[in-house]
Amino acid sequence: MLRLLGLLYTSQWVVLVVGQGKEIYSTNAVCRPAYCINPIFPALEDLSLLESHKDYTCMDYTTHGSAMRFCGDVVDYDFGLRAGVVNVSAADGQAVTTFAYHLGGMGIDFWEHTEPWESADDCIKHVWRLSCYTYFPKCEAGVTPGGSTAYLRPCRSSCQNYVKHCGVECCDESVQCRFTHTKALPDGSLLQTQGYVDHAGPSSFCTGAARLSSLWSPLALIIALIIQLAAWSSGSPGAPPEETEKNDPRADHSEREEPPPDNLTEEPTGDGGGVTIVYEKGKRPAAAAAGGGARRSSAALILRFIISASLLTCVLSLEGRSMTSDITGQHTVGKWRQQPNYLLKYDFVDTDGRRVRNSCSLQTSIAPSLQCSGRGTCKQWQDAPSIAGGRTLQFCQCDREWADPECRTKRKSQALAYVLSLFFGFLGADLFYLGHPLIGSMKAVSLGGFGVWWIIDIIRVGSTPVYANNFRTAADLPHWAFVLSSVSTTFILGFILVGCSTLRYMRAKRKDAFLLAAEIEAAHHAECPPYSSTVAAPFVSASYRGRIGGAGGGPMHS
Repeated sequence: MLRLLGLLYTSQWVVLVVGQGKEIYSTNAVCRPAYCINPIFPALEDLSLLESHKDYTCMDYTTHGSAMRFCGDVVDYDFGLRAGVVNVSAADGQAVTTFAYHLGGMGIDFWEHTEPWESADDCIKHVWRLSCYTYFPKCEAGVTPGGSTAYLRPCRSSCQNYVKHCGVECCDESVQCRFTHTKALPDGSLLQTQGYVDHAGPSSFCTGAARLSSLWSPLALIIALIIQLAAWSSGSPGAPPEETEKNDPRADHSEREEPPPDNLTEEPTGDGGGVTIVYEKGKRPAAAAAGGGARRSSAALILRFIISASLLTCVLSLEGRSMTSDITGQHTVGKWRQQPNYLLKYDFVDTDGRRVRNSCSLQTSIAPSLQCSGRGTCKQWQDAPSIAGGRTLQFCQCDREWADPECRTKRKSQALAYVLSLFFGFLGADLFYLGHPLIGSMKAVSLGGFGVWWIIDIIRVGSTPVYANNFRTAADLPHWAFVLSSVSTTFILGFILVGCSTLRYMRAKRKDAFLLAAEIEAAHHAECPPYSSTVAAPFVSASYRGRIGGAGGGPMHS
């Protein structure tokens, strides 16, 4: 069974090459897609264009590095620029634009990360670094400042660091740092896209820093399941008798006759109805021990089944499927390439039909009402580098309900998420609304983590706008409303719980008083049985009646 599971698992990661170099990707059924966007890497589509230029000049970092306001902490080497075409500030602005748009494609609010070097999130830092490495290529080995140099692509290690720290996953083999893709354009020409240089930085053949240590694979769950199944199968209670140790309590006692135990005695019950078998302290017959062992084995089997089912549920719930896959999960186009291109999605089309990246870059040629889709305003990037014409770099700062670089994505409501969390959080309704169905299912199954998860999410969702599956929720919940509603709900629930507890206590006390009265009445009737005559007679105490009966030996007559 283990060999079969291993074969099935391994087959999910094989890239088949058939025909004329055509790739066939397989679907990994034990993963959940994460940041599977197109293009998958920052500035990926600009690499071919940047490499096609042959007029790069090596620039001295110590002289020109001070002009970098965004990439200054990344670029610590002599770099190449197209002298007379692109200056340091313009290249710095291109890196900022790539950084902002790629975070937008990932569903992250880029205005929260205007200083990525200060961020505690390694994913943000690696998007920043890869953007800067792309627009500030390292000079070739042996080229001094002022000399001509070729464009050196970023190193494979820089790409791998981004994939690792951001947890990029498309549930197939398409997330590769080395690749060559060819795409047919509408005019009939072919566009070839290549990945990164197959070297680990720092290297004289590519741009980038050293590669960091690898992280644990997300497939540890399926490996743990296989190991657990192997351990259980080796210690199964249904092992053959010849493999059971001689003194093992699991040994089969049903096929041999047990000798009568010598550790029991018989005592009369006292009512003439038989005897009671009494065992010596700490000793039990083998049959009883076998029965207890069987019960324990049944309980262990049930527990193992529950754990296995839970692990399998977690594994299967992480499944990722492709809409262009066949029944076996194989497909010829990588899943990230099947996604819509976020650069085209966020492009601004001017009145002449031209596609422009960042509508705020057209500061004088269009009306402000056309910028940011009419749902925001242009705002200067913090410490913005100057771009062509001495203008500063600006981006759209969207209205409260909108997000993305051009303010075209509707945010989810924090107020609605809070209401769902407050009243239906134990069913995971808030997480389903925020676009997290897997976590919402786990919360619903556990009834809000037995109340703890429910309370945590009420505070988490209500105190500040949280991230949905795409951008943060809209900050439409006033803080005073959150405080007032949460405190009021807590008091109401507290009063209800106290009231229910008080009612239970009062009922218990009334029941105790009733039982006490019944016991007193029963004791009274037991001491004074009713008179046998049909004629009512005055009350006579039991002691007096006993004296009369004892003296006369018969009933009393008038």
